[in-house]
Amino acid sequence: MTAPYLYDANVLLRGEQTAYGTPNPTPTALLGNVSEITKTPEWEVSDSQKRQGTIAPSSSANITKVASSASIEVANETFEDANYWLDSLFSKATSAGASAPFSRTYEAPTSTAPQPAFMTTLFGQHGLWVQMPDATVATLQITADSNGGVNFSASLIGGAIKYLRTDTVPTLPIRDNQTEMTGCKSVVSIDAWDGTMGATPIELTAFSYGLTINSNRETRGYLGACGAAAIADKKWSGELTISLEANETSKAYLDEMFGGDGNEMLKKQIQIKHIEGSAAALKEFTIRFTGFTKSAPTLFTDRDGITSYDLVFSGVYNSKFGNWLNILTKCGVKTLV
Repeated sequence: MTAPYLYDANVLLRGEQTAYGTPNPTPTALLGNVSEITKTPEWEVSDSQKRQGTIAPSSSANITKVASSASIEVANETFEDANYWLDSLFSKATSAGASAPFSRTYEAPTSTAPQPAFMTTLFGQHGLWVQMPDATVATLQITADSNGGVNFSASLIGGAIKYLRTDTVPTLPIRDNQTEMTGCKSVVSIDAWDGTMGATPIELTAFSYGLTINSNRETRGYLGACGAAAIADKKWSGELTISLEANETSKAYLDEMFGGDGNEMLKKQIQIKHIEGSAAALKEFTIRFTGFTKSAPTLFTDRDGITSYDLVFSGVYNSKFGNWLNILTKCGVKTLV
């Protein structure tokens, strides 16, 4: 009897591609913060029912399109590795600064298609690897609460899955000098639609948030191409949920929505900034979002005996801010491997 491959020994490796359709067979980074991953080969079969004088099932023998998808969970993401997922969802960012901290800006697209960093990913262990080329993040969810870390959940799309018959994959080290983001070291600000982003922090009020970004990115096929030959984005969308305790600060939002003669949507600019360190050791992860509460909150919910409610903002372009979403990062890593 041969020894089985232990599931907990599996790792996710990543190598950046120079372009879509150009797989990188040599990974350069072990993404050690990933907690769960599944990769799913996707086949399209042009099936038809054939009249062959039998009631037995029939099928086409041809796969007409080959692609793949993946689901990735990251518990307690770091200031450094967050950039891998953002590079693959937004346009790839160029780090700014002559010395640490190095900053990156990720803008939601408004008029031109993004240019994400495409990855070739490997999942498994020595002797058992599956490769996913042309991988890019299609949707990303970022969540955090007051007594935990910042978690990422990403859905990826890519090209045809390949099983590596020959193992020439290098052994990559776990990268040190990473710092996990936390909910307790953060500042939440909520400002008027025509106000200044980040000008009005709310203290001792918000206890969790969840941001979902959907690029509506899909693979594309063509005559003469049986694989995922390209990608395309449809209109992006996003939703930000902030959970608040009912107190003197948050009562103001209830008054805006329900205190007048009629009901009104909240129209706000929201900034959530995670911070660690200072000077050259400064690390930041900042979400800046503008939107309307298109759904009214449920009044109320119970949070460990405290009256609470959720504000759910749908992303809406704000002309003063010049977008509806961007994410800013700062860390000590100038170039991602």
